[in-house]
Amino acid sequence: MSHMNFSDNFSDTRIVVAGLGGVGGFLGAALASTYQNVTFFARGTRKEHLKANGLTLKSEFIGDRHVTPALVTDQISEIGTADILVISVKNYSLEQICRQLAPIVDNHTIIVPVLNGIDPADRTRDTLQKGIVVDSLIYIISGSEPDYTIVQKGDYATLRIGTRSGEPAIKAAVQTVHDLFAPTGVTCIVEEDIEAAIWKKYIFNCAFNIMTAAYSANVGDLRAEPEHIKDMEALLDEACLMARSKHVNIPDDYTQDRIQFFMNLQSPTGTSSMRRDVDAGHPCELETFSGYLLQEAHKYGVELPRTRYYYQLLKEKISTSDKQS
Repeated sequence: MSHMNFSDNFSDTRIVVAGLGGVGGFLGAALASTYQNVTFFARGTRKEHLKANGLTLKSEFIGDRHVTPALVTDQISEIGTADILVISVKNYSLEQICRQLAPIVDNHTIIVPVLNGIDPADRTRDTLQKGIVVDSLIYIISGSEPDYTIVQKGDYATLRIGTRSGEPAIKAAVQTVHDLFAPTGVTCIVEEDIEAAIWKKYIFNCAFNIMTAAYSANVGDLRAEPEHIKDMEALLDEACLMARSKHVNIPDDYTQDRIQFFMNLQSPTGTSSMRRDVDAGHPCELETFSGYLLQEAHKYGVELPRTRYYYQLLKEKISTSDKQS
């Protein structure tokens, strides 16, 4: 097809989703239930399962879906050049998957890295050196079950996209991604200040993901303990302080806004993928959250005592788990 000349219904658009866990699987199911030409890039037993059985999504927000994509493969040579590439892997795997996917990217490919952390879009650009990268984040509670079913909880799944560049091609790519997701059921919002939007999500993760992982807890467990709520506030305050030190536009009442969201709107059974990873003894994103904050705090001469406390607590928990396994 002629790149960037997307038809209204994206019927000729080659869409590739790489990373089919809790977030990527949710987005992949939403896209593959809407469009015909969707490829899942998956490996190992997940690839074999998806090839044989398709992908099952159980979603409280967009409804249950079962999809059979056009192609499930781990062979780059089978895919061809992607028009739109959605990458959703763990933060620490980003460079590796970008190097693998480089052969399917050309200068017109729109790339949407939907990952935790502050800098996935910049790292994607640095690694690929081609394509048009759209900054993004997602608010969602979702996970992958042992049978590879994706389960999404709560009445929201909001993808936020934007660009810090004024280049017309990147602005056009942002609009294309918005239009792509419009009929899928996923809420997609174009942000005027994408840096602030990314930091707002990140700030919440620096508290919620850390607390759920530290105590192997879900939302309801944390709400039940006043000390945990107090620590959530402290972690939010410290992450806000770091963002403001970097001149990111964070509202003064942001900590209270997120505490209200946590106390009143989140599903009580919701938890984080980081908690699941720590409990299972898998690699986790501790460095993406507390580690990155503490590095930046050192550069800026900022003290983050509660963040440091939980960083050390989780380092010890992970180390103990490693020794036991």
